Amino acid sequence: MYRFALFASLAVGLATPAAGQASYDDPPLVSHVVTFRDLNLATETGAQELDRRILAAARYVCRTPTASNIIPFMYSRRCVDGAVREAQPRVVSAVQLARRNQLRDSAIRVASH
Repeated sequence: MYRFALFASLAVGLATPAAGQASYDDPPLVSHVVTFRDLNLATETGAQELDRRILAAARYVCRTPTASNIIPFMYSRRCVDGAVREAQPRVVSAVQLARRNQLRDSAIRVASH
């Protein structure tokens, strides 16, 4: 009985991923760099174009092989929302710095979730 319990606990330990380790079901993280060197972020038009580029990059990094299945579509939507939400503070910061003529960066990385 003791041997069975020991074997069972070892089998469960080997079957579960370690803390912080991705499982095989997790999609790989993908990122894309959005450049805005050509935009004047001090203007509303420039800020809106950066928002469009961030959304396009989020859609790109979160794309799924097929959109015909509802599960990949739901994952993709959540992924896009998360990627845009994560990039938004950097967008706001870039626009604020541009309006004060203090902007030094020219790109933002958008990553899948």
